[in-house]
Amino acid sequence: MTLSKSNGGLGIRDIQAFNDAYLAKISWRLKENPDCLLGRILLSKYCPDGNLLTCSAPSAAPHGWQSILVGRDLLAKNLGWIVGNGDSIKVWNDAWLTLDSPCRPMGPATRESAELTVKDLILEETGEWNRGLIQTILPFEEERILNLQPSTKGAPDALKWLGTRTGEYSVKSGYYTAMAEVTDEILEGEPTPEFDWKKTVWNLAVAPKVKMFMWKCLRGILPVGERLLARHININPACKRCGNSESINHLIFHCPFAREVWDLAPLDGRFGISGLTDLRADWTEFQAQKCLPPTGLSSSPIVPWIIWGLWKARSRYVFETFAGTPADILSQAIVAAKEWASAQEKKAKCSQKIPEQTSRALGTIARSDAAWSETTKNAGLGWTVTSREQRTMLKKGIGFTPSALVAEGLELKESVATCSSHGVKEALFESDSSQLISAINGDNPPLELYGIVEDIHIIASAFDDVVFGWISRERNEEADLLAKNALRLYEQEVVVALMPPPN
Repeated sequence: MTLSKSNGGLGIRDIQAFNDAYLAKISWRLKENPDCLLGRILLSKYCPDGNLLTCSAPSAAPHGWQSILVGRDLLAKNLGWIVGNGDSIKVWNDAWLTLDSPCRPMGPATRESAELTVKDLILEETGEWNRGLIQTILPFEEERILNLQPSTKGAPDALKWLGTRTGEYSVKSGYYTAMAEVTDEILEGEPTPEFDWKKTVWNLAVAPKVKMFMWKCLRGILPVGERLLARHININPACKRCGNSESINHLIFHCPFAREVWDLAPLDGRFGISGLTDLRADWTEFQAQKCLPPTGLSSSPIVPWIIWGLWKARSRYVFETFAGTPADILSQAIVAAKEWASAQEKKAKCSQKIPEQTSRALGTIARSDAAWSETTKNAGLGWTVTSREQRTMLKKGIGFTPSALVAEGLELKESVATCSSHGVKEALFESDSSQLISAINGDNPPLELYGIVEDIHIIASAFDDVVFGWISRERNEEADLLAKNALRLYEQEVVVALMPPPN
């Protein structure tokens, strides 16, 4: 059975996915801490070679160990390598090309390159990518590889869970992975076009329950009449409001009640609901519609909340015979969206109240900032170094920078390296990126910052006293201007380099 409760509760397949996700948590603990008591007992008996990810269950293995291996199999499907020095990663056999999902180069490999490690693609002198060799061996993957940030100081590679931003496994992310496999089985034989789940579902500024609900809608596993009948549930598949066959698209778009709701919706767009036939095909453009003033919603999308409201109204009509009105459904959706958005703003303000570090009478204060172009993926780095004797201002332009956070990390790394090369032993490093400072001072940086943070720690270990602190943007204007100037000059140089020579 695949039946779920009509109020969005758990079904049999959901429970199985949860079970697998919890089992994967045990496997993750064994992988991360094989010397714990449980690891010493189980791995020594059932996994003598020490590699949990490749071992198989002996014929006489108990049910408990076989269950752990079920979780291990789920875990292994979403693990990927984060490049440090590249020594542990096989170019052709391991998943290392992206931080979003396990991805390895397409073969076949030549005899000469079959045993290469990622370390062979990195210049030994500088720790940067060997573009010439990459263009020879993996020309179609050059851009993706250059967007990765390896460690230039020899930090080890890390095998991480790609379902979370920090690479740490969570049951929630494991459940999403398990449910994706379940719905692939349910939808077997149906077309599955390319779809950016991360951008158009999981990264939406809506409540987690609404994200999960939209994921079920787009996967086609919402328990409406047609879907239940297809799963051999003996029910009447007709819409309780209008009598037509109840599909997900009918519930959201074509039921007269739903159309009245959309007609009242204050959407900033010319999206004709009557012409929509497939939620998944139209979702990318549909969900991006903004809410018109004066509703008070500027950042949070309203479309998912309206669809969620339609589903709740359908449930109340089926189980409580409460009809409601389109105006009420729309009003409740807007109120729910505003309340959630307001709560997130309060939460963000509280989290941003990071106390600024004082100089603690340290000899040197270095402030840094970055400017980043989302279009070109270029970045400008700017940093100032102030000591008792002098003040130095530096800037640098770079390409192949995948995000603003990576740019901020690279500029802080340059700042630390500058002070180290000049023999500085005591320094306060300041940045206006609270996320970067938290990553430096914490234990689990985002995956995209792994190599950068490791390098900063390695360089900073030579200092006698070093502090990484947050500074407000207003107090960091000088580094900000340097960074913006560096980006502008760098992009001008790139444009000149790309211009064809005169005839």
